[in-house]
Amino acid sequence: MTLGPVHDGTGYPASYAHDLFIGDYSNRNIVRLERDASGAVLSETIWLGTPYAGTIVDLAVGPNGFLHFVTFGSAGALPDPSAVRRVEYSASGNQPPVVLAAASPTSGPAPLTVQFSSAGTFDPDSGPGPLGYAWDFGDASGSGAPAPAHVYPTRGKYFASLTATDQLDDATSKTIEIRVGSDPVPTLLQPAPGAVYRAGDVVAFSAGATDAEDGVLGPAAMSWQVLLHHANHVHPYLVLDGAASGSFTVPTTGHSPEGTHFEVVLTVTDSDGLDASVSAELSPAPGVLSIGTVPSGFPLTLDGDPLATPDVVDGLEGFQHTVWAPPFHVDEGGAAWAFSCWSDGGAREHVVTTPGGGVQLTAEFAPLATTIVAPAVPAADRNAQWTLAAGQQPGHPNEAAALGIGRDANGTLQVGLEFPLAVPPGATVLSAHLKVTGAAARDGFPNVAVTAFDVADAPPFVHGSTAPIPSIASALGETIAWVVEPFVDGQGYESPELRNLIQALVDRPDWQSGNHVGLLIDGTSTIGSQHRRFRNVASGTPPTLEVEWAFLPPSGGACALSCGFETYGEGLGPPHVLTLVGTGSTAGGETATVRATGLLPGVVAWWLIGLGRTTIPFEGGSLLVDPSGFFTVLVLPTAGGTSQWGIPIQDNPAYAGFALTFQVAAPDPAQSVGSALSNGLEMTICP
Repeated sequence: MTLGPVHDGTGYPASYAHDLFIGDYSNRNIVRLERDASGAVLSETIWLGTPYAGTIVDLAVGPNGFLHFVTFGSAGALPDPSAVRRVEYSASGNQPPVVLAAASPTSGPAPLTVQFSSAGTFDPDSGPGPLGYAWDFGDASGSGAPAPAHVYPTRGKYFASLTATDQLDDATSKTIEIRVGSDPVPTLLQPAPGAVYRAGDVVAFSAGATDAEDGVLGPAAMSWQVLLHHANHVHPYLVLDGAASGSFTVPTTGHSPEGTHFEVVLTVTDSDGLDASVSAELSPAPGVLSIGTVPSGFPLTLDGDPLATPDVVDGLEGFQHTVWAPPFHVDEGGAAWAFSCWSDGGAREHVVTTPGGGVQLTAEFAPLATTIVAPAVPAADRNAQWTLAAGQQPGHPNEAAALGIGRDANGTLQVGLEFPLAVPPGATVLSAHLKVTGAAARDGFPNVAVTAFDVADAPPFVHGSTAPIPSIASALGETIAWVVEPFVDGQGYESPELRNLIQALVDRPDWQSGNHVGLLIDGTSTIGSQHRRFRNVASGTPPTLEVEWAFLPPSGGACALSCGFETYGEGLGPPHVLTLVGTGSTAGGETATVRATGLLPGVVAWWLIGLGRTTIPFEGGSLLVDPSGFFTVLVLPTAGGTSQWGIPIQDNPAYAGFALTFQVAAPDPAQSVGSALSNGLEMTICP
């Protein structure tokens, strides 16, 4: 992403003043942020989309007020020229001509006679004057004829263009590349197209080149690009000029390798400026990571990004992923679960290096006994309303049995609340919410900030004091934003999650169970008259603080997984080119999925299914499914070389602990024995 200029409103309509332009290289577009004079964003639109924005790397406003931008260029599978481009605007209402330019031939030996044509050029509104033509042949010569012929006597590369004018506005065609002479001939010696790479590999590249006029071309004529293809866009990875060889290292961390592959592009240029390119797209060695939880469906993170489970990541062999599991999770039914272990024995957050053929990784959670406490504000001096005129009071100036938050006719409103909290030191807070009962007065949608006093035991408020509520104790650095919904008198409402605030207090070394937790609700961030009121101690329905807590059990060590999927047999025999993983819940009533990748499209493969594990040398690898009682299923892979099988699991407690083992075999002429075997996969049914 390139953060571009703020437009000053000249050159374009006045509505463009203060607007910010952003270049998006990955998606090949330019985004316009329409802003007001204060800088507030009013709208966001794609102003110039693909392919016109291309591989944009910089943008600026020129002296004429028009936006100019630079494209990096790509000679790979998604070509885009290196260029400087301008986006013009006509304020006169006159439409400039539409210009079409053509030439034939566009290449050949010197001297080269080229016939140019302006056929198809027209003026949409026919005026104000007749069309005029101005050809630029790219060799410091030109013509005013609509269809001139031009002779290029000297070898080289030229860029011709046509500018047409209606005597008020003009427009210029795309350039036409004219190549006079013989193109050089590059030869890519390495890597070979389709060469397989793994994370951490050093990929060498080298080349030679010849030219009809120059003979053998040296390193100075060579330029390299290494491109990283990702989905439908390309990242420049390496640029190297003036070398006949070089190398790059495939990263082991960083940008996810899923959906990516490298391409090596060589461009050679002869002494006449003529160039030619050749490239090789490389193939990543699959390293599939199937990641899930028991019970199924708990959230995790992968490389710092949230991951909804179960999921299968089509990655790269040898890549180092960082996996993280939360210390606890509260499911949709309100049940709490504590993290127990990872199937590979790693810490709650650890690095996993994806082996060839992939790996099954499961985080197991155990039921967690919790305690819920919901103390109320115990006394009048444990709640306070502050306004500039009245200072600290037990209730709102206009309603003694209520407290107001936000901003009203009294100005900014502050509320302090204190609760005796019976949570022992060392406890983990699972959730915390302030619960209040609405009072009648309400207006707008106040935006308030909730924080806690950073003391082990908050002191009582001093009614009558003019000091703002934060003066009684310093506050935590963290605040929780609360955009407060409309209150109905007598109905209950709750705040956003306050867990982090309460946990910070319980973690204090001087915290004791039963100490008073102090909360501050500050309406400073509310704009205009927007407020809510809720009942206080004097109303007989004081606010409460509902906290759920638990002691987390120790975690770590390898799981003796009671159910789910587990891969095995990695590293036996030659590196696996086939990958077998499972995904989904293996509990009764669910449908689990077994998925194979790396198969040859259109070539029949075999699923081997048995009741146990084994290790028997077979076809250059290892048979990993016990042959006593296994059966086979023939499958036809998809065009992408994958095959998957949904396995419905009967909802019968008698099947809990029952296990099936799987392996895939397929013909593969690239292997010395003519076939390939996957890793093994065991599926155990959950209770």
